[in-house]
Amino acid sequence: MISSQPGNQQAHLLNGLCLVALNRLKEANRELEAVYQADPHNLAAAYALATTYLGTGDTEKLGSLRMRSSRRLIQPNPTLFLDPCALRAKSSPMLSRILPSL
Repeated sequence: MISSQPGNQQAHLLNGLCLVALNRLKEANRELEAVYQADPHNLAAAYALATTYLGTGDTEKLGSLRMRSSRRLIQPNPTLFLDPCALRAKSSPMLSRILPSL
């Protein structure tokens, strides 16, 4: 699907989410960053991208995403940007697999 429709942002988002579920975070970053760049108001992409940044420990990119998102959203969702310890304590099973060592 992606190779036949490279501009299909939904396909890139779904591929990025699948890569997150497989714990292939660097690959997921590429997909999700492309989706977020194309549509900065895509909350699913922003959330998934924040998840990958947390999973890879890239706090610099996480902070940058937080700043960009808070400027674009009327009321940012603070749960998107919890510190890793708090996130692990309240995380979903998928995030628990991504962040087991925190």
